[in-house]
Amino acid sequence: MRIARAAMNVVYLGTLLVAGLLVYLLTGRRWLSLTATLLALSGYELVFYKDMVHYDQTALFGNFLMLLTIARYKLERGRRWHVYVAVLVAVG
Repeated sequence: MRIARAAMNVVYLGTLLVAGLLVYLLTGRRWLSLTATLLALSGYELVFYKDMVHYDQTALFGNFLMLLTIARYKLERGRRWHVYVAVLVAVG
């Protein structure tokens, strides 16, 4: 159970990272993205339940990953196969 909770904490940190990258990509401002990410993801439910195995943190991580990949594809003219890989990772 401790390993599963540690894995969920890693997923939580990954969600923070991907959300921060998404806001930075959309705004281009480092401190604004850091502040917005920490304020948005420091809510009671996300912090209190971040290490629960049954919680939907992985779904939130997958959604943020998809949004980041689509934004990079649209804004930076990235490769299309990155979107397909992100879909498979988010569904997985």
